[in-house]
Amino acid sequence: MPTLSHARGLLKGTSTSSNLRSDALAAALLLLPFLVVAHWLNDLRVAIVTFHGTDELIFHYPAILRFAQQWPRPVLGDYSSATTPLFHLGFSLLGKLCGFDLYKLRAVNVLISCGAGLVYFKLLRGHFRHSWAFALLMSLVFLLSPYFFGVSFLLLTDNLAWLLCMLSLACFLGALNMRRRRAGLLVWALGCACLCLTLLTRQSFLWLLLSAAGVAWLRTPALADRLLRMAMLGVAALPLLALFMGWHGLMPPSFQVAHEARSLFNPRALGFTLAVLGLYYPLFNPQRFAQGVLQRQPVFMAALAGGLLLLVLLPLPGQAVDDGFLWRMSRGVPTLLHTSWLFWLLVPLGCAAVVTMLKEAPTSIGTLSLLAFALSVLPSSLLYQKYFDPFIPVFVLLARPPGQSLGKLDVVALAVMTVAFATYAAWPYLNPDFYSHAKLPVCAASECFSAAK
Repeated sequence: MPTLSHARGLLKGTSTSSNLRSDALAAALLLLPFLVVAHWLNDLRVAIVTFHGTDELIFHYPAILRFAQQWPRPVLGDYSSATTPLFHLGFSLLGKLCGFDLYKLRAVNVLISCGAGLVYFKLLRGHFRHSWAFALLMSLVFLLSPYFFGVSFLLLTDNLAWLLCMLSLACFLGALNMRRRRAGLLVWALGCACLCLTLLTRQSFLWLLLSAAGVAWLRTPALADRLLRMAMLGVAALPLLALFMGWHGLMPPSFQVAHEARSLFNPRALGFTLAVLGLYYPLFNPQRFAQGVLQRQPVFMAALAGGLLLLVLLPLPGQAVDDGFLWRMSRGVPTLLHTSWLFWLLVPLGCAAVVTMLKEAPTSIGTLSLLAFALSVLPSSLLYQKYFDPFIPVFVLLARPPGQSLGKLDVVALAVMTVAFATYAAWPYLNPDFYSHAKLPVCAASECFSAAK
């Protein structure tokens, strides 16, 4: 009978020597690309060129230094970051212990990023019971994704939030498998603690709270336990709510004008969510997608038609501030009714993906997370692709049935994504003008101290 020790096994693996060896091999393989790039960056003394990479020295490093100066009473009313402060608080304390050299702090973030990938691997192996090769390659694709890999080598907040998010998901799903009520509630409470820390790292992970609420309500049989788990989630959100009340908004006051939503519904956010989904669903479900197209399944075809109608009613025009590889590709393609032909292809595929996920796995953590995420981004005014990717690919994979092994189409799709992601990472070095911030000067630590005061 499962116990609390079994729940810990979902994160730590079993104690058998074969599993330990396979986990160690997976960890080494997941760590390898990070070690290669870290060495290439002169042991992290050189900043990698990646999307929003200059945020490290403009926003996050000054916030870390400022909190370090203010310990033990950091001022959270306003600071130089749009995100919640846990990342900066943690690294300010770490800096006091080991120094504020950038390469040291970056090294910790590299380890955090690898940890997120390893927890993801254990989640795919432990809860979903996918094959070792399937879980490893899917985890590797997650780590190499364009808006995860590059920021791993800088002081950016994204990947700590991902590590805590993966731990939350592992606990929430583990709690569902507990036959003993007390063990299930304890594991759920641990997931709520990780959720609280996730929200205190990046408030944009609010979708995780909505998703967990959906899991608690739909997949907990006993009403009393259902209400108790919902109450735990409410308690986990209280620290974030306290910050919102102190800021009188969803982020520190200095960033509210530029970042906060102009309305409760931005139709472009809905369209771009479907476009990103339409890109990744065929790559992570190639067999299922091929069946829908080749067999011309009525529901699948109706969803494609619905996506075309949606773009007629709610066009997806690009704006100057939009960035990400999809937006850049769309600018090189002709438009119809103010929408790029690229999105005329991807949005219908995204609609078909939503319908398929709702039909085949309506209460899975992947489907619920996708719906929660879509709801959370509807008010968004800034549609950078990094705000959607790698979230949506993770949701698509978590909605796949358990016990998956690598098929031929999976191998082809993974190969395509790996080559594409590697090309994306290398492209700024082949084309120095790819990111306008690539030529900005890197400030010294002393200048960052001055900026933080």
